[in-house]
Amino acid sequence: MEATSIAEPTQEEKEMYFQMAKKSYREKVAHLEEASTKNLEFQKSFDVTAESVAHHKASGNFALASAFIWSKVSSVNPISIDDSAKVNFEGQAWGVGLGGGDIWMGGWLANANVLNGDVKFQFVTHPAVTEISFYKNGTCVGVLAGGGLNVQLGSMGGSGTFSKA
Repeated sequence: MEATSIAEPTQEEKEMYFQMAKKSYREKVAHLEEASTKNLEFQKSFDVTAESVAHHKASGNFALASAFIWSKVSSVNPISIDDSAKVNFEGQAWGVGLGGGDIWMGGWLANANVLNGDVKFQFVTHPAVTEISFYKNGTCVGVLAGGGLNVQLGSMGGSGTFSKA
């Protein structure tokens, strides 16, 4: 996908998105832990806990496109994790949505070794804010929130792939 120029949010806006993503991530982890302990082995093998993920700040530009019941979500350029590791994301989702846009997203992701490979994801989007939650083996491995040039509305779930950049 070709890199596009997206207006960079202010530092205050970035911090707001990071905090929204952290709160959402912790809520998702709490619900998952309450619902099941079957993913405990995965969590232990990769040290994927709410606190370990919350230490890996991530940001990047994304392109979103939805046509009624199908959506495509992809990183425009590599997602930076802690300003050192970089990953790409490409995914497809099903659910009701319409529109598209280019947005900046920030939040918290597990390290690149944990993310690498196939994941499930859920995203909710409208013109003001978009949130994407990523899951691997039933464990939430990150949440990104952000905004930008996005004229879209919908809630979808799907699968995708993280790859090291």
